[in-house]
Amino acid sequence: MSTQFSPSFLCLYPPFLDFNFLPTKKPIFSETMMETSSGMPRVNGAMLPDYQGQNVTLLGSAHDPDNDGMSFKLKSCDGQEVIVKLQEPLQDYMQGIVEVHGRVEGNAILASNYISFDSDQTNGFDMTQYNKAIELAQRFPACYKMV
Repeated sequence: MSTQFSPSFLCLYPPFLDFNFLPTKKPIFSETMMETSSGMPRVNGAMLPDYQGQNVTLLGSAHDPDNDGMSFKLKSCDGQEVIVKLQEPLQDYMQGIVEVHGRVEGNAILASNYISFDSDQTNGFDMTQYNKAIELAQRFPACYKMV
């Protein structure tokens, strides 16, 4: 006998999509996480065209900071390359998992804030599972409030 679950079943058990599970967050700019991400949907790279001109939260792996420190590339949880444009130059080399809050413009995000996680905090973090959670939450928005 097989058991089938309907989408309404998922509404009963959303705790596995609690995105506050990541360890201690270190804001880089003066804003706090709550001030900058309130109401910003979590997205992956493929969803960016649907959010043009809107504020979003995007998680990915940072690499290739620009020479002037005003941007870096982010490989989103679904493998898309996104350019993150900053308001202030980077003070340190940007690498590892980063959460970016900002406005979508083309295939870039104008960052209002970002949070860089230490590698010891993200050991074992599964980007594939995170991407599945983002897609599930987008598919059933009534069940998962993404803030």
